Amino acid sequence: MALDTTAVEQTGAPSPSSVPVRRRPGWLAPNVRAGTGGAVAGYAFGHWIGNVIASGYTNVAGSGQNDVAIALGLSIGVVGWLAGAGMLDYPLAKLVGREPLPPARRRAGPGTSAPRWTTRSSDSSTRSSCCCSSSPVG
Repeated sequence: MALDTTAVEQTGAPSPSSVPVRRRPGWLAPNVRAGTGGAVAGYAFGHWIGNVIASGYTNVAGSGQNDVAIALGLSIGVVGWLAGAGMLDYPLAKLVGREPLPPARRRAGPGTSAPRWTTRSSDSSTRSSCCCSSSPVG
């Protein structure tokens, strides 16, 4: 039994360049403010759920300290922080079967936060000008 090795023409699959790239608006970009807002909202929601669950417990009614509400608030607050800071974008996109957004391109050069000697390159001209080069420059 032989395998068929003839080329098959694909007609239904779109080319990668024709697929539109989804971009999120600037105000929805992951940042510290969105992370903090997610943490506060997550803590408030978790604390409320903890009060609903454990308000009738004897130890809560007698002492007024609801550890269930605090634990749920902190746990859901951490999830809110991760979601707001954009750290759950990739895992959630993969879970629902979508291809995640491509990573943002980093600019290297003067005026950027990453100096040129922290980027890796296989170009021989950039390696020879590095201060850590073992070969003499000249």
